[in-house]
Amino acid sequence: MDILTEIKVPIQEEIKNFDESFREALLSDNELINKAVDHFLQKKGKNLRPILVLLAAKCATGSVNQKSFDSAIALELFHNATLLHDDVLDETNMRRGLETINSKFNSKLAVLLGDYFLSIALQKAVTTDNIYIVKSLSEFAATSVDGEIQQMFTAQSANFSEENYYKIIYKKTASLFETCFRVGALSVDSSEERIEKLEKFAYYLGLIFQIRDDIFDYFKSDEVGKPTGNDIREGKVTLPLIYALNTSVNGVGEKMLNIIREKDFTPENIQLLINFAVENQGIEYAEKKMEEFKVKALECLEEFTDTAEKESLKTVLNYTIQRNK
Repeated sequence: MDILTEIKVPIQEEIKNFDESFREALLSDNELINKAVDHFLQKKGKNLRPILVLLAAKCATGSVNQKSFDSAIALELFHNATLLHDDVLDETNMRRGLETINSKFNSKLAVLLGDYFLSIALQKAVTTDNIYIVKSLSEFAATSVDGEIQQMFTAQSANFSEENYYKIIYKKTASLFETCFRVGALSVDSSEERIEKLEKFAYYLGLIFQIRDDIFDYFKSDEVGKPTGNDIREGKVTLPLIYALNTSVNGVGEKMLNIIREKDFTPENIQLLINFAVENQGIEYAEKKMEEFKVKALECLEEFTDTAEKESLKTVLNYTIQRNK
C-alpha cells in the first residue's frame, strides 16, 4: 500500500463521493468548457486539499456531511483556479506532465476557465449555508493573492529575509491548509477549541509543504513537474538560497545578490545560484526547519483521541516531508 492510499483509508468512501461530486459540479452545457475541463482533469493532483477537509471533519467529530463535501469542492476549485491563472502569468506550458490549458488552447480560455472554477467554488460555498465557511473561503482567496503580490514585490526589491519568506509562504500556502482544516471542522459544527488546534497543525503542515516544494527547485527531477531553477528564474528566492545568502562569507553572498538584483538569470547564473545554495548547506537547513515544524505540528494533535483519522494526519505530515514530487 502506497502512502497516499494509506492516508485515505479512513475516508475511502468519502473520497469516492468527492470525486463524483467534483466532476458533476463542473459539468456545463458549453462543450468548449467541458472539453477544457476534461483535459485539465486528465492529470489530477493528489486530492490533498479535499483529503484534509474530510480528515479534519472526521477527526473533529467522527463524521462528515454534505457541507463537508461542498466545502472540499469549493477549496479544490479555488486552488485549481489559481493554477490556471498562474500558468498564464508564468507562461507555463506543462503541468503534471500534461499540456497546460493556455498551451493546448490559449491564454484567454485558461483565464476564463479559472474564472469559471471560481464561480462554481462560490456557488458551493454558499450551498453550505454557513456564513463562517463562506467567510473562511473568501479570506483565504484574498490572502493567497496577497501572498503572490508580496512575493512579486520581494523579488523586485531583492530584500530577502527568513522572516519575510515565512510570511509569504503562509499567505501563499499555509493559509490554504489552515482553511482546509477550518472549513472541515466548521462543516460538522466542531468546537472552536478543536478548530484552533487543527488550524495550528495545518499552519505547520503548510509551511513544511512549501519548504519541501521549494527544495525541489534545486534538484533535477522529471517527476517534479517544473524545471530546475524555475523559482530563481522568476526572481523567487526561497529558504535554501536565503540561508546561504545570509550565512556566506568572503563576499560570495554579495556576488550572488548582485545576480539576483540585476535579474541576470542566464542558465549559467541560475546554476551558479543553485550550486551556491547547495554548497552552503541551504538544503540541510531547510530540512532541519521542516523537522522543527513537524514536532510543533504533532503537539497540536496530542489532545485528540487516537483514531484512524488522527493517524492519517500524522501520516500526511510524514508524507509531506518525504515526498519527491
